[in-house]
Amino acid sequence: MAVILRYVDNKSQVIERFMGVQYVIETTSSKLKESIDEFLKLHDLSYSNLRGQGYDGTSNMRALVALAKKNSDIGAFFTMTNSLVNVVGCSCKRRDALRDKQQENLMKAIENDCLETGQGLNQEISLKRAGDTRWNSHYDALISLITTFSSVVDMFDMIVEDCYNDSAELDDCFAEGNTELLICLARLSPNDSFVAFDKEKLVFLAQMYPKDFTDQDRSALQDQLDIYIHFVCSDNDFSQLRGINELAKKMVDKGLHRTFAYVYLLV
Repeated sequence: MAVILRYVDNKSQVIERFMGVQYVIETTSSKLKESIDEFLKLHDLSYSNLRGQGYDGTSNMRALVALAKKNSDIGAFFTMTNSLVNVVGCSCKRRDALRDKQQENLMKAIENDCLETGQGLNQEISLKRAGDTRWNSHYDALISLITTFSSVVDMFDMIVEDCYNDSAELDDCFAEGNTELLICLARLSPNDSFVAFDKEKLVFLAQMYPKDFTDQDRSALQDQLDIYIHFVCSDNDFSQLRGINELAKKMVDKGLHRTFAYVYLLV
């Protein structure tokens, strides 16, 4: 049970203070009153100065959580805790890995006599989220994190390593594919009277786009490329072009985007 005091200070300002969490066996009114009595005595406070009380309700829990969130440190802490639970629990693979790592660490602790054993002890525990309407869910979230902390750290090391490996593999694949694409595209350049033209590279470029070029289309492209390069190299209108953008515009101006439709599709 969380205890919050609201009081009026010497400046007539209403102040709220989170005093602490009091353990309760039951949530009946009598048990709650006993716990409150103990808590007030512990802090040298008296019921005689108490003007009202409220407890055991969703609205009260929401007020408590809202109050805790006003403290930037507490709010940031529980936000980070929930983010941690989301990262670890977002996939079955990670949850299984956490459970396996927890069992492994548990066995090591038992073998080294670092952990008490017995019936009901060392049960499997999963990470829990802190809810907005139940303060005890924040307590449960902390207990689950403390209990599994070493395993969670190991899990994050695994996640970081996996992300690094995946990123490196993706970068390698992208770099290789991107470089090949740029090399092939350069073979379309009209600069210096199409000196960079390479029929095989352009056919290979078409193979990179299987949705746009079927096997039959690529066969037709090969035939078109022979006629195309002969035509543009013998036409003075193409001799001063710079860049693929100018080539595409000139082909449209002269209607060649229809005559050499497969070549234009590459452009």
